[in-house]
Order: sequence, then C-alpha cells, then structure tokens
Amino acid sequence: SIGEPGRRTFRIIGSGEDGSAVVWVEKEQLLQLALAIQQYLANLPHIQGEEHSQEKAPNTTNPVHLEFKSERIAIGHLDNSDQIAIDFHEVQDVPRLRFSINPELLNMFAKEAIGVCAAGRPICQLCGEPIDIAGHVCPRSNGHRARDEGEILG
Repeated sequence: SIGEPGRRTFRIIGSGEDGSAVVWVEKEQLLQLALAIQQYLANLPHIQGEEHSQEKAPNTTNPVHLEFKSERIAIGHLDNSDQIAIDFHEVQDVPRLRFSINPELLNMFAKEAIGVCAAGRPICQLCGEPIDIAGHVCPRSNGHRARDEGEILG
C-alpha cells in the first residue's frame, strides 16, 4: 500500500522473464482476493504425478511493463500444472494480465495481503466502516454526530 490510512492505494507487483506488471486495486478487492485465494487453496485437491507445463508468453527482446487498474479478478488452475492462475481484467471480460504462481507462494501472498489490509484504520463495530482519525459519524447511530471515546450515552 502507498499513502496514509484512509487515503491508501494498493498495488500488486509481479515480474517474470518477459517483463513486469503493476496492478492497482482497491482495498476491498485486495482483501477479497486474499480470502478467495485462501478458500481456493483450502479446496484444491493435491496434484500428484502430473507434468508441469506452464503457459509461456512469447519471448521478446524488450521486456514488457504493464500498469493498470483492475476492475475484475479471476482465480483458476492451469491444466496439467501445479500452477494457479490469477487473471486481472481492466474492462469487462477482457483479460489484461495473467499471473501464474505455485500454491505455496500464493498462500504467502494471501497472508501478506490480509496483514496489509488489517493494518489500516479500525472498523466501527456498528456500521462496519473505517473509523476516521478525525472522528466517526456512524450512520447506524443516525449519523448525528461523532462519538467521543469514553462518552456515556443516557
């Protein structure tokens, strides 16, 4: 993440033999991706005895560098491989980028992403929205005013 809590932007950086990519995502997208990865890996059958054949992008003499904001993300398993694919879509139904990664590294990514998301502002127990440093006007308490810490309601 880059920036102060409440104003952070999140990016996923990947690189390989043919280049690198930076994918910008919203905090909620990152958190949901990490949770989906953990669920996907928990339900993934153990692959034994299958050949490893990873889809390869064509070799280029000039490394490719992509940078874009992702609107949609999909997770899948590459056939005849132990690799998991994460597809990032810039616009509806047009995949812009595919990361393929082994399950162990993907699990480490998911854990780190959850940690990054959890390091932000605390969440209001009533409305589920982040609590701003300057105060929180909770819509569940009719949003009339911010509650001060230690205030007694009566």
